[in-house]
Amino acid sequence: MSDQQQPQLPPYAGQHPRPGAPLQKPAAGHQYYAAAHPQQQPAPGTANIFGRVGLIFGVAGLAIGAIATIAIQATYRSLGFGVASFLSGFGSLAAFIAAAVALVLGIIGMKCIGAPHGQAGIAVGLGIAGVAGGIIGAVIALLAPLFY
Repeated sequence: MSDQQQPQLPPYAGQHPRPGAPLQKPAAGHQYYAAAHPQQQPAPGTANIFGRVGLIFGVAGLAIGAIATIAIQATYRSLGFGVASFLSGFGSLAAFIAAAVALVLGIIGMKCIGAPHGQAGIAVGLGIAGVAGGIIGAVIALLAPLFY
């Protein structure tokens, strides 16, 4: 057989991998790769301020809840049940409000296009955990007198 009788293959025909061969990504500098996959990296100096503030509120809510729990144990033994009950309610409410603010700001931060979403995602997670814990604690506090 001579070369003239063989069908001419297009230039891209040899680029398909064999069946079972590992797939290879085109080089990042390749023109088709660059057009199909625009850079998703945020511009230098951009920050997700909603995510950052939400993260701060989430950590603050967590700290308020932990400090209130420790303070409640100390006040039961020293100042009595009335002070401990007030401190428990105040600490739970403050932690719930901080968690709700963290959740809202985290969701807003997740919606920011072109900004990093790591801190906003953590703020959403802390906010959901704090709000769920506050709701469950309130339900238990409301139902507890029915069982005594």
